Amino acid sequence: MVSQGALRLRKYRARLNQEKKQAERVADRIRKQTSRAQESPQKRQKRLSSVNTSKKRRLQHESPQQRLKRLSAHSASHKNRNKHQSPQQRRKRKSAKSTSMKRARMMESPQRRKERNSTNSSRNKARLRRESPQERHERILKVINDRKKRRKRKFPSDVDDFKAAIDYAIKQGKKKLHRTQHPDDPTLHRAYVCIVCNCFLQATEPLKTMTRDQLRAHQKRLGVHEYEQYHNVTLTAELKKQYHVKGFTNMLLSRQSQLIVSGKRKGWITCSHCRLALRAHLRFKANPPRYSIANGFVIGEFPRRIKRRTPSGREQCCDIDVEELPDKMQALLAPVRPYGYVFAYSGGSHKSIQGHYHFFETDQSQLGGGLNYVRDMGVPKDMYIMLCGRMTPEQKRIVRERVVMDTELYMDILQYFIEKSGHPGFSGLPLPKDFPQPLFFEDDEVDNNTDAPMSPDVEKTFEGGTYYYSTAQDPSPETCVYPDEKQFAIAMFNQSSPTLLAIGGDYARMKELRVEDVIPFAFPHGTGGPKVKRRTPISQEACFQLYMRLAMRQFMRGDVILVLGNCYSRIHTFRSGIMLCRSQVNGVQLGETLSQFKTSDIPTDGSTNETTDRLLNAINTTCRALGHSPEAAKFARKCFFAYIDHYGLNSLFLSITPDDLNCFRVRLIVRPAEFVSSTLFNLFLHLL
Repeated sequence: MVSQGALRLRKYRARLNQEKKQAERVADRIRKQTSRAQESPQKRQKRLSSVNTSKKRRLQHESPQQRLKRLSAHSASHKNRNKHQSPQQRRKRKSAKSTSMKRARMMESPQRRKERNSTNSSRNKARLRRESPQERHERILKVINDRKKRRKRKFPSDVDDFKAAIDYAIKQGKKKLHRTQHPDDPTLHRAYVCIVCNCFLQATEPLKTMTRDQLRAHQKRLGVHEYEQYHNVTLTAELKKQYHVKGFTNMLLSRQSQLIVSGKRKGWITCSHCRLALRAHLRFKANPPRYSIANGFVIGEFPRRIKRRTPSGREQCCDIDVEELPDKMQALLAPVRPYGYVFAYSGGSHKSIQGHYHFFETDQSQLGGGLNYVRDMGVPKDMYIMLCGRMTPEQKRIVRERVVMDTELYMDILQYFIEKSGHPGFSGLPLPKDFPQPLFFEDDEVDNNTDAPMSPDVEKTFEGGTYYYSTAQDPSPETCVYPDEKQFAIAMFNQSSPTLLAIGGDYARMKELRVEDVIPFAFPHGTGGPKVKRRTPISQEACFQLYMRLAMRQFMRGDVILVLGNCYSRIHTFRSGIMLCRSQVNGVQLGETLSQFKTSDIPTDGSTNETTDRLLNAINTTCRALGHSPEAAKFARKCFFAYIDHYGLNSLFLSITPDDLNCFRVRLIVRPAEFVSSTLFNLFLHLL
């Protein structure tokens, strides 16, 4: 019902001309704004509730024709208003609308979100059912034309002209290359690291950011308490400190990341995968993102300062640089050593000292028996180093100094691993009383084994070491990592992945070996290994890929990359394994033989019996070879010649080789928490 006063007001306005109507509307608007600015919060709340109630009541009683007329008039007025807006006003309006929509969706409950999604889905389905074939055809053509327009913006010239594509690629490459610049000083650069997963952002990956409030909304997914409760562990104060970022209490985040405060994107840097997993409507989930630190990747770093106990019983601080520790000491400190190590050094006149470190599988039981036999013969329990090969006297002295290890430093680090780190591999280990120093054996200096110093500056330089695995333990294309094809076939029948680390003898069970125990300096707290049970499941291959992208210096060492790469290769070759069967087995069709098999006929422990031997004799296994093996090179050449035969000779041939002088990006990666200057690097290139 409409009141008498409202009817009189309508009649009065109807008699006014257009100009008076507009003036009356403006006066009413000013009067309302003045009165609303002076009203109290209670009165404002009461007015809004009455307006909403009357609006809902009016909308409930309107007919479908009235509703359609109202919506069309509303849409037409909006289009007419937006048509005359400037580009700045249009961008501002779209940004405000997007912000309000995101804020509203962030605060809605899961039930409300489910209802909204179902309503939108039903509305879209109804719209698609109502449209005619001609409308559908026009809609598809519009989508195709929009895609073509976007492509033409990138490549405005002819498709056959490579210049436009090359120019566009160079432009995008420079933009990606210079996005790591400091906003105030363009000569300083800093690598982009995700705050959630502690991984480097790839050069072609889009830059995403998250504000502090957006990250805090997922505190239960990235929290310390939830991590400790699920994994049933108590993180040490030192480990919590390494993953604490100021402003985020009790959250596991990367301290290598940085806060962007200038430009269009403001907030903490995140990768695209973590940004997608931390959307606002997913804050009610209990599981963290797949590659996040809170998903079982709390690894930590070895501290730069540890406490040592003096002979008098007092504790004092000791500074340690892990990068300067000898490779021999790091190998000796490992609680489990499944490999044999050969540390070889070479040199000579006009040559720098180079190290060659070889890893090879050993039978620890036979090795221990051999050592016991040597000890029974009366040989002292010491380490022996044999120096051979052509070297200058100064190079031999440098090698001796590198081999001799600091006993006190060894004991201090071992004591930290046993008492302070919480590493499971060191739990219960006794602290040794002494550490033997190596004894040197070498021939007398003669012309055949000693070179005269010719370039002292070059000959005193140690260029570092190169790590190798013995090729005898590489997975073969026929048997993978197993001794023969039968065991490989049984493993594929049982769907049991191979062991990550190979070991001979009965020194330890293969499946009990942990990567964290073999390379303890990469996992100083014994956590974050590939076999850890995680809230969000992740495969072991994905774990090894993640280790190679972490912004942690211990995963940039040659020995760590060698071990983890070998573990990844063993799994990768096993996943590519296939079985080839003959059609008949001893004159009997293979189908009839398989129909008589039961699940219990195939042992789960890898052994064979008479029943399985009949089937395995008709099976041949094969798998993909490692990328660096001769078999893989042969397969690559085969594919290359096949492409040439099918498509013809190539018109472009690119050869990519690393540039040793271009070390700026290398320094940028190995120092993720620091700003690296490019001024000295550019000056060095100009001097060359």
